[in-house]
Amino acid sequence: MYKLKMQTNDNIELYGMALNVDETVFELVEGYNWIGYSPRFSYDINDALSNIPDGNTEYIKSQTSFADYYSGFGWYGTLEQMSPFTGYIISAINPTSFVYYDDSSLGRLDEHSNHNDIFNLNIHDYENNGSMSVALYDDGERINSNNYMLAAFSGEECVGFTQGLIFPLDGNMIFPLMVYGNEDGADLTFKVYDQSTGSYYDVDERLSFTVDMHLGNGNEPVTMNLITEDPGAYSVGAPYPNPFNPVVNFDVELNSEAHVQAKIYNIAGQEIATIHDGMLSGKTHNMSWMAENYASGIYFINVMVDNKPAISKKVILLK
Repeated sequence: MYKLKMQTNDNIELYGMALNVDETVFELVEGYNWIGYSPRFSYDINDALSNIPDGNTEYIKSQTSFADYYSGFGWYGTLEQMSPFTGYIISAINPTSFVYYDDSSLGRLDEHSNHNDIFNLNIHDYENNGSMSVALYDDGERINSNNYMLAAFSGEECVGFTQGLIFPLDGNMIFPLMVYGNEDGADLTFKVYDQSTGSYYDVDERLSFTVDMHLGNGNEPVTMNLITEDPGAYSVGAPYPNPFNPVVNFDVELNSEAHVQAKIYNIAGQEIATIHDGMLSGKTHNMSWMAENYASGIYFINVMVDNKPAISKKVILLK
């Protein structure tokens, strides 16, 4: 596999010879290895790598996801399947030779996706990545709710985010976080986003980015604690009515005085209206958008408080 930095979007046409997957041997050395993928179809990772002896490898990642190996159980993480035209880095404990599993009768599987628009992360801005498996705690209680997302920041830029997964060996939730960077040493801070309330919480842990960092696993995750007594906490309520015509309302709840920007974007990402841009006191504020002069369609309300990551709410205008 190769890394190629592009100046613009373009296509690459590859030429080669058909191969027999069963006869294409991959040689792994101890430590990290770049590997390609020889089957023509996508397979569940535990099927794809089933010919590697138990315990010979411990970790694998792509550009977007990763998995750890648990002896006697198999691979588990956000990397749920392996696919053609994707490169991987795999960590071997012992030198190993293997061929991929291949059974074309199983057909092609859908690629796993972990996507949320609120963080505006473009992984192609970064050459390198790393990963960590995190356990979140709120006032000493472990968080096992699907409502929460964990995000990493370098300065004000989001450099990774994830939702939780239930770790099958103990039934607790872990947050398998991929983080991105261009050089070692960047300071990482973390926030937790509660999707049910639209609230952000700071996290007490701070780390430094290291190329190919691999911190924690499901059995021994990195521990992070929410800072819930935050005077700068805020939330944005669900817009109502939704769909609407021509006025939509929403509430912004502030725990203390803060600078609030509330703007409207169309589906192409263009800013089309400003609802508020200025200081507001620490209470609940009702805001409205009059869309009388706009066409029917999908729009987004973006609210930013004290330059923290924007909360985005989708609304539908039906005339």
